[in-house]
Amino acid sequence: MAGNIAIVQCVCPKRHCILALAADLRTVRPIRAIKILQNSVRTMVASGMMNPHCGLCNASISEWGYEVGGTRFETLQEAEPVLRAAEEAQLRSAAYLKNFSNN
Repeated sequence: MAGNIAIVQCVCPKRHCILALAADLRTVRPIRAIKILQNSVRTMVASGMMNPHCGLCNASISEWGYEVGGTRFETLQEAEPVLRAAEEAQLRSAAYLKNFSNN
C-alpha cells in the first residue's frame, strides 16, 4: 500500500539516479514535484555544482528523464531515517567509484 510520500527522481536512460527528492503528495502534486526537481537540476548544472553527464554512463542531461514513485511512508518524518541511510550508502558508493576510477 502506497503512503503519502513519493520519491521524485532524475534518471539517465540506464536508470542511474542523478538526483532525487522526497515529496509529500498531500501538499504538492506530482507534476509540481517534478518541476521543482527539474529546476534544481538546471540550476545546479548551470552553476557548475553538478556535472551535466551521468557519472556512471556519461549520458547527457538532454537524455535524462524524471519520474515519481510511491513509498510506504505516510510522513516525511517517518521516511527521513530510511532516506538518510540511503543517501549515506550512495555517498559511500560514489566515493568508492571515484577512488576506483582514479587508480
